[in-house]
Amino acid sequence: MFFGIIRSDQTTLIDRYNIKATPKIIVVKTTEKKPNVYNGEMKFMSIFEFLNIYSEVFVPGGGSSQDSAATKVWLTEVVPELNMKSANDVCLKVDFTVLN
Repeated sequence: MFFGIIRSDQTTLIDRYNIKATPKIIVVKTTEKKPNVYNGEMKFMSIFEFLNIYSEVFVPGGGSSQDSAATKVWLTEVVPELNMKSANDVCLKVDFTVLN
């Protein structure tokens, strides 16, 4: 999982995620349009249980290691290394059968 902090001067993100008060924990998944908002107590176990639901490591079928962004180092590199594993992400996978 990747984490980020939104500061009070970042009004674009505050408006985008409709943040009214801080601190606020939200989970933004690339596959969903609406973020999942945590409304529980700001205590470790409550937060852990909320985030654990979205963690690929502990959720059966949450994602294979091949699909995990954490295993795709090239997605976070400024100049990604092109190799057999990164080719589809770096070069925009193209199905050549459709082009013929």
